[in-house]
Amino acid sequence: MGFETARILGSGGRTVLVGARSAELGEKAAAELAGEGAAARFVRIDVTDEASVAAAAELPPSRSPTPRSWPTPRSAWSRPRPGTAPPT
Repeated sequence: MGFETARILGSGGRTVLVGARSAELGEKAAAELAGEGAAARFVRIDVTDEASVAAAAELPPSRSPTPRSWPTPRSAWSRPRPGTAPPT
């Protein structure tokens, strides 16, 4: 998904993981989303590098979405933040 999709999901109370190869760019994007009130976290990932993908998949539960919110058209790697209702 793109930055604007992450912004929409974040504004709707979803936690978004900002994946990027560049830590500088990823942290900047996550900080911008967080500055707008989203629960956003940077995750270093390069989808052309199997080890990078495997490392991202092994994130502890506190840093990753729950299994039932893994990629689907509706969830897009997000989950509701505590105390918020999921988008309808």
